[in-house]
Amino acid sequence: MQLAEQVVLVTGAGRGLGSAIARAFADAGARVVVNYRRSRAAAEALVDELGDERALAVIGGGEPSARSEPAPRPAPPREAWAKMTLR
Repeated sequence: MQLAEQVVLVTGAGRGLGSAIARAFADAGARVVVNYRRSRAAAEALVDELGDERALAVIGGGEPSARSEPAPRPAPPREAWAKMTLR
């Protein structure tokens, strides 16, 4: 599966299955927005692992629309949200 130029939001990407899914999407060429509920350090480590070429941002607090903490990286540009095809 090739996902070049696609933007993917992965919820629960801070650990476990969500983290594995985020890596798989990134390996397939997608840019990943990492969402987490409680494991901020793990989510930030995943974004660092993926690097700027494969990760767009970390969004905390469970629901992407209800951030409870500031993202350590800039939020994805509006164009990225518009391009998001897999959520």
